[in-house]
Formats: sequence, C-alpha cells, structure tokens
Amino acid sequence: MVKSGIIARQPILSRSGKVYGYELLYRNSNTNTADVFDDNQATSSVLVAALTTFGLNKLIGDKKAFINVGKDLLLDPILEIIPKERFVLEILEDVEIDEAAKERIAYLHALGYTIAIDDLNTQEELIKNFEPILSMVHILKFDITQMTIEALKEKMAFFKHYKVQFLAEKVETQEEYHAYKALGFDYFQGYFFSKPDILKKEKLDPSRALILRITTLLNDENVSIKRIEAEFSKSIDLTINLLKYLNSAYIGTKNNITSISHAIALLGRTGLARWLTLFLYSDAKNNIFAVPLLESSLFKAKFMSELALALKLDAKFQEKAYLTGMISLVDTLLNTTFEEIFDEISFEEDIKTAITDKQGRLGKLLHISDMASKGDEKIFAIFAKLGITQEKLEDILTTCYAWLEENKSAI
Repeated sequence: MVKSGIIARQPILSRSGKVYGYELLYRNSNTNTADVFDDNQATSSVLVAALTTFGLNKLIGDKKAFINVGKDLLLDPILEIIPKERFVLEILEDVEIDEAAKERIAYLHALGYTIAIDDLNTQEELIKNFEPILSMVHILKFDITQMTIEALKEKMAFFKHYKVQFLAEKVETQEEYHAYKALGFDYFQGYFFSKPDILKKEKLDPSRALILRITTLLNDENVSIKRIEAEFSKSIDLTINLLKYLNSAYIGTKNNITSISHAIALLGRTGLARWLTLFLYSDAKNNIFAVPLLESSLFKAKFMSELALALKLDAKFQEKAYLTGMISLVDTLLNTTFEEIFDEISFEEDIKTAITDKQGRLGKLLHISDMASKGDEKIFAIFAKLGITQEKLEDILTTCYAWLEENKSAI
C-alpha cells in the first residue's frame, strides 16, 4: 500500500471522444514531491497501488493504463511483471537512448508491450535522441505547451514515416483539440472535454430542460408525485424512453416498471433523480464527449457524497452534494451556460452558488472534488484541515473509482 501518497488518473480520449485509457499519476503528500521521490520510485508506487491497493479493474475498468518509465526502471527486469495487455510504457523524455536502452526497448517491443515516448516536442536534440527507437514505438506524446502547432506541422511528415500514433497532452481547450485533431492526432489528454465549446453554443433543448426540471422536483419533498407525473406527461417520448431504460437497467424487482409513480415507489425520489441524470448524459448524442463527461460527473457526485459522509453531515446534505456533483458539467454536456440553465430551471440557491462561484459548503466540496479528480497535491493540506486522515482519503478514492466503474456500465 502507498503510505505517503495517492493515485490520480487522467483520461486519454480517442478522436471519437471515447476514453482510450488513463495516465496514472502519483501524488505525494509532501509539498516538494520531486525532492522526495524520483521517477522510478513514483512509478513503483503507482504500480503497487494500481495492482494491489485499488485493483486495476476497479481503477480503470477495461481501459489501458499509461505509466512513466525512467531509465532505471526501463532496465529493471521487474518491469516484465506488468501485464502487457493493460499498460502503455511511457519512456520519459530525459532517458538517454544508448545501446542498453535500445536493446531493452527492442526486447519489450518483441514481448508485445505498447511503447510510448513522453513529452516529445520539435527540438532537434530530443528527436535525435529517440530516432533509433522510433520504429519500435507505438505512440508519440507531444506536450503542446512546449512548441507551436506550426513548428510541429513541419515535422509531421518525418514522424508519420514511422507509422506511429500521435497523442497531444496538456490540451485544455476544445479549440486546441480541434486543431490537433485536424493535424492528424489520434489521442488527446487534458481537461478540454469538461469545458464548453464556445463555438458551438446552443439553446437549452426543451426535452433536456424538462429532465433537469423533474430532477429538481424529485429532490423537493414538498412536491407531490402527481405534480411530477404531470411534468412527465409533457413528453411522451421521455416517459416511454425512461421506462424502457429503467426496466433494462434496474435490478431487484420481478415486475416491470409501468408508471412514473411505480418507478418512484420502487426507486425512491433520489434513485429516480439519479437515473434521470444518467439518462441525460447517455442520451446526449450531439456531444461526442458525453462518456468522459459522465465519468467525471459521476466521480464528483460520489466523491462529494462520500466526503459529506466522512464529515458527518446529514443524509439530506449528502444527497444534495451528490446532485451538485452530478450536474456540475451539464453546461458542457449541453453546450450552453449555467446562466441559461438557471434562468429556465429553479435550483436551490446553495446548489447554484456552488456551481457558479464554488461558494458555500457545497461549493467547497465541489472544489475539493475537482482537485481530487485532477490529482492536485493541495488536497492533502485541505483534508488535514478537515481532520480527515490520508488513509481515509485513499479509502474514499478507492470507493469512488470502484463505484464509478460499476455505475458507468449501466448506460
């Protein structure tokens, strides 16, 4: 078990917006991580956590895990215990490709390992160092902050000669995503997918607005079931599709769900609200990033509710925390703004301020969930101030990753 740090994962998306894999990142509780752990120790900690503490399937499902490989680890036979079908070995940019490194990479390539080069750019010295192994490499990762797209365009013909795949990392806007996709890149890493595409801003679709409106009504105990059924009646398509969806997904009853009141009786208001939000994401065919957005939203929802539980906040607040996390990326999903969403749909004020300003108790939990999802090391200090141990943080993350892999398959 990792004693002094946690594991974070960053999604890597394909051209179609699907999750191809995750880079596994080690985060240390010490402020100056680089002074405490070298690359090989950090990767070893990642592997121990991924293969034992978390379990690979609970951490990343059936996707590939990208891990950093420094010179010492590259030459160490222990690397061969890693299942080749599940991992991508990222050779760090500072690894000198001497004869020993070249032979080792050739051996791993022959065994069937997927090899990538990390943090590549257009510097001649860097390219010259890796040129002897380019024929054995499957993926080239380019740090787009270290070069201009114009400079890369001049080198693309040279790199394409080796029939490799291209991965752009540190992609933070959808404009950057579109630019590198047009250049022929295959994979994209960064949090660009969680930010609205301002070039494709749309009005809030009435059917999706209705789902959000019903979700808020379900979370208000003062609203009658008859009122909720009346809202459903405004969309026959929504009612039919939702009932089909619930009947295919819901486990635990021998009878089909035949009405909205029946669904509420079986699932409860909270359960139905959660299914509705899942349906919102699963039906977003106009957004190619619906799956990673769903994953991110599910993680934030579960993390916030688990953190609220750890802080001994009441059950009602835990449910509100879950809802806040779940809808926190709906603006991106629907290519609109929360201002427009809140104009049409009445959410409780503390949920609105949490999402728009990260203010209030819910806002603080949402901010912490953002940090946890990105592996921000400041989270250690925050948990210490909250009186929550690092072991508990690791427990919460383990619970969230396992729960996420279970629940995202439901759609």
